[in-house]
Amino acid sequence: MISEYEESMAKMKESLEELKAELARMKQTSHPNTPHESLGTQQTSNQPSSSWTSTNVNDQTLQVGDDVLIKSENASKIVATGYVYGIDPSLEIGKQCLGPNWCEVNIQVAIESGEKLLRPHSNLKTIGDAYGSNIAWPCQLVERFDLFA
Repeated sequence: MISEYEESMAKMKESLEELKAELARMKQTSHPNTPHESLGTQQTSNQPSSSWTSTNVNDQTLQVGDDVLIKSENASKIVATGYVYGIDPSLEIGKQCLGPNWCEVNIQVAIESGEKLLRPHSNLKTIGDAYGSNIAWPCQLVERFDLFA
């Protein structure tokens, strides 16, 4: 019986490694040209230049390309997952500058589709509407997470 469990565990570990590799390939193809820039540093040449600086948010440094959990306005639930697309306060989303302490995130998984956007624009009114799109979201409601942890 123990050998069956060990064999099963070995197969699961192998499957996990294959899934991690596939996820890494998918992640690379979903946002391959995303420049990496830290919150609190100057922009790279791929984004509009500015000389802004900022502090870490919630004891974390957000970088463009980071996978993130997107929390509701009162931070009581996770409404989506995605990745940070931009952090320059001068970036415009829906004809409005991000401003300080906001970031541009791309919605990859809409968990709470009916959750209203904090800054609706165009035809994007809810998290579900924003699936696959970039939206503005407060940095304090964006939590970095590691897919491979």
